[in-house]
Amino acid sequence: MTGTADAASGKGTKLAVANVMESLTSVGTDLKESIGQRKENAEDAAETNQWDGYLAVGNQYLKIVEEIKSGDSSKAPLARVMEIRLGRLEKKLNIPAKSSLIVGTE
Repeated sequence: MTGTADAASGKGTKLAVANVMESLTSVGTDLKESIGQRKENAEDAAETNQWDGYLAVGNQYLKIVEEIKSGDSSKAPLARVMEIRLGRLEKKLNIPAKSSLIVGTE
């Protein structure tokens, strides 16, 4: 019955949102780490610049997720756009997604 009481009070929803935000942060961080490793192995300046661009996307995404976690719900639609961009980036770079949250990346 506690779950029902939590859901009725909105606690369940808040917890679910917090869990999603934590998962998205984890996915973004993992992707950034993988990109960083690939950047270190870059063979020329052009390839290094390409990885820098990918890192910028990851940094922007994580910033938005942090803003949402701090209570700025106006950023939620932008977070979904960034989620899709991260999913596409994972696919393009052949980095396995660590979350079922990143979907619809066609």
